[in-house]
Amino acid sequence: MIGTATKGEVSQVGLFKRKIKNPVLGSAEITSCGTPGNPRAIRSTCVLFVIVDGPGLEPTAHELRKQIRVARWPRPGMRLPCRIDRDNPDRFEIDFDAIPDWQDVARDEAANLAAARAGGSSDAGAGAGQAVTVVGAASPAEAAQAVRKAENVLGMDLDGDGRIG
Repeated sequence: MIGTATKGEVSQVGLFKRKIKNPVLGSAEITSCGTPGNPRAIRSTCVLFVIVDGPGLEPTAHELRKQIRVARWPRPGMRLPCRIDRDNPDRFEIDFDAIPDWQDVARDEAANLAAARAGGSSDAGAGAGQAVTVVGAASPAEAAQAVRKAENVLGMDLDGDGRIG
């Protein structure tokens, strides 16, 4: 599903969609979007605010109103691929099919958590495979102390050593 828009307009779909004559691949960052009116619906109208950007083009802000599958509902912060008309950057098409289905995401997260727990991690997922950086520590010992304090406050293993504190 592709969403299109021109500055100051809502998305255009179907026979009257404006052609992109000189396309460049870019991205659309979602800065804000509504929620589905009925989460049990298959499709719902989404009001989106996006920043569209591409190589050699100035970033531009747009508002879209688009019918989207509820299972692939966008979230603020997402960057989606889009085609932008180099000659008229207010013409663009966002690839909403690039949003993963929420069930696929949930299935992957459950599989990763199960694999981490099977590997013997008591707090699987909390710090597994992630590095912790302490900003402003004068020495490695000071950084280690800061991590221990943060682990005690959060109740999480942040450095992956299998202990809290």
